[in-house]
Amino acid sequence: MYTSVMLLALSAGLAPATMIPAAPAWRSDYTLAVMEGQRSKRPLAIFVGAGAEGWDKLSKDGGLDKEARQLLQGHYVCVYLDSSKEHDRQLADQLELSNGRGVVLSDSTGQKQAFWHAGALSNEQLNHYLRKYSDPEKAVSRTETVAQARPQAPPAYYAPAPAYYAPPPAHYAPAFPSFGGGCST
Repeated sequence: MYTSVMLLALSAGLAPATMIPAAPAWRSDYTLAVMEGQRSKRPLAIFVGAGAEGWDKLSKDGGLDKEARQLLQGHYVCVYLDSSKEHDRQLADQLELSNGRGVVLSDSTGQKQAFWHAGALSNEQLNHYLRKYSDPEKAVSRTETVAQARPQAPPAYYAPAPAYYAPPPAHYAPAFPSFGGGCST
């Protein structure tokens, strides 16, 4: 009996003081994630990055912190789109994240974007938006962005409109200025 108590005490001493939660369960199938969000009434957190753990590289602080991981695990259906794969890059383009990196938070229906950002965020910023939009009952009426405007469609080339001059009337006779002197007609 004393042996089991000692083993328990020793194993507790080996555990780190602050347990960092494991990575959220990342879905790679956007359609299935939307259906899960609708069924579970949880908003979607869509991370777009490159590589096996590109979602973790969207933090300017070197990786998602404990709070971000807890918020993602507890409140969101998490989707990771790997922009190094053709199919995921097409989905990223549809989300207007053609640079291959960014975060989109949507409502639980997957139909409305609550938050959109291209590029990386600090953990403080990310945690703020994850907390703000974690409530599945929150009505989304517009998309919030951080510090940079959404990319606009490339400007189309428009040729200048041709100048239009009405034809002169048939009885039109141009007038010539007379500066006086010298000429008689």
